[in-house]
Amino acid sequence: MNEENKTTLREKLGFGLKYTLAIAISILAVCVLCFIFVSITTHFAPPLQPMFDQERLGQLGDFLGGTLNPIFGFTTVCLLLWSTFMQRKYFQKNQFNV
Repeated sequence: MNEENKTTLREKLGFGLKYTLAIAISILAVCVLCFIFVSITTHFAPPLQPMFDQERLGQLGDFLGGTLNPIFGFTTVCLLLWSTFMQRKYFQKNQFNV
């Protein structure tokens, strides 16, 4: 095979796999958020009833708070562990340089 004819995927597309995965995950997240928004608005606002009365907004707040609180808590713990790991790795690397 000729060396000049070999082209990588990055050369063909102009960007790497990480960038492609980030875009795909972003598009998927937007689609999921749209689906969740439509599901919530249709569940909490039946036909011919106002959506923004106090009872329905309370239910919506309880639902969103109960769903997002564990997600944010888990994400915070993961980021804390990641930052601790990165600091330990950095300090071990610098310990040998001193």
